[in-house]
Parts: sequence; structure tokens; C-alpha cells
Amino acid sequence: MWKSANSSAADPEWWREVYLLQVAQLRQKLGTAIGFVNTLCPAGAPAQRPAAESDWQSAVLAGQAMVELRLPDENSSQTTSR
Repeated sequence: MWKSANSSAADPEWWREVYLLQVAQLRQKLGTAIGFVNTLCPAGAPAQRPAAESDWQSAVLAGQAMVELRLPDENSSQTTSR
């Protein structure tokens, strides 16, 4: 599985590309792709400490991964009547 904490520190830009390519390949397996995104932003992050730079970088990468999934916009499937 993804070893973000150890691997990405060595060369974050390279690992960012690897991660986003993997998420894009998993579009057909949405549950697995969402699992990858969840590893970056786990629920229940400790509120006792201020967010570190790596927390913000993970949040940005999670957002980029969600864009790569190209999920349909709920408004795009609705037709508007005039």
C-alpha cells in the first residue's frame, strides 16, 4: 500500500506525480481510490496540536487526487427548465 509518510519526504514532487497517476488509474475502482485519498486526510486528526506543513501538503494532495477522479458534479446531471 501507499507509504506516504516515509517515501514522499525523500522527493515529494516525484511521489506526488506517482500518487496522482495511481489515483487516476483507479477511477474505475472508486472505493480503492477514495481509500487512497483517505490515507492523506484521516478522520480524527489530533486537535491538540497545530497543523504542520506536512498536514497542509497532504490536504492539497488529497484535493488534487479528488480532481483526478473527475467525479460528476451533482448539478451537471440535472436539467434546468425555463
